[in-house]
Amino acid sequence: NKTVPRIFLTTAFSIIFLYLIWSVFRTFRHNPGGYLQILIHTFLICTIWNITDLIIMDWLIFCKLKPRFIVLPGSEGHPAYDDYSFHLTGFLKGILITLGASAVLSGLLYLLMRFLIW
Repeated sequence: NKTVPRIFLTTAFSIIFLYLIWSVFRTFRHNPGGYLQILIHTFLICTIWNITDLIIMDWLIFCKLKPRFIVLPGSEGHPAYDDYSFHLTGFLKGILITLGASAVLSGLLYLLMRFLIW
């Protein structure tokens, strides 16, 4: 059943995205900042999430604990489950994606705040 993972992912990403927007508005509502300040703020929040994903979800849960619901049937004991470098590579790619997404989102939030709030 693919419905449960989709619902979970949609809910999780919506919460993260809404928190990010709320955080920018809350931080810069009374203290107008420039685009660069908003970009750094947005990038740091996304990077903290990326680090949390790497350490807790990937390395601890997936590589170390390996709960049954994560292990695909018939693949028990496969060496790929202990591939920490695979997740590190994904983290590094995520940093680049985060930078690009933060640049676009920060630009939109800056313009929105500039014309509607400040």
